[in-house]
Amino acid sequence: MDLHELPNLQEIYTELRRGRHISIEDGVLFSALESHCEGFQNLCVGLGLKLVRHERGFYYLEEEIRSAPKSAERIFLFMAILLEQLDDKGYNSNQDLLAIQIDPARLPHLQHEKYRTVMAEVGVDREDGLIGILKSMARYGLADPDREAAGIWRFRTGAYRLLDVINMAGRAVGPNASPNAEGSEQVPVPDKASL
Repeated sequence: MDLHELPNLQEIYTELRRGRHISIEDGVLFSALESHCEGFQNLCVGLGLKLVRHERGFYYLEEEIRSAPKSAERIFLFMAILLEQLDDKGYNSNQDLLAIQIDPARLPHLQHEKYRTVMAEVGVDREDGLIGILKSMARYGLADPDREAAGIWRFRTGAYRLLDVINMAGRAVGPNASPNAEGSEQVPVPDKASL
């Protein structure tokens, strides 16, 4: 097959270049990548890019990042705080991530001083800032509003890439922080249905 005959080529290329993680939730785009993975990977190699198929079944472009946009910094901080809380509560993020329903009003990010401080460092000090982060995550294919519950969000399969990166970084929250720093406040996370 001629590489220019790949199905949905323009839309897939555009979404991947925007940083989107394409997963089964993306229907036809995901199906095209699954059916023609090698062709898309060869095309990307020819363009100096690397198309990655994550072991959990989603696609993204791996690129050398010179400087991360502010939205990426906010997303990683948001996720690191949430993962710390899930860890403290005993959840297995590798298994439970997609089952979590996120209610921005009940998140720990602005409810506890140590988190408010680091969130303020990235310009988030109100609930609408947390919703803005979730909207950014939606643009990258990492989260979506729940179709059945107004105001509730859920993670998409692509969010596992965040989990991978944060795990490699040791799940530190904020500058020079560690997940169990001496004197850190142990804050309970709400039940999965009401995060």
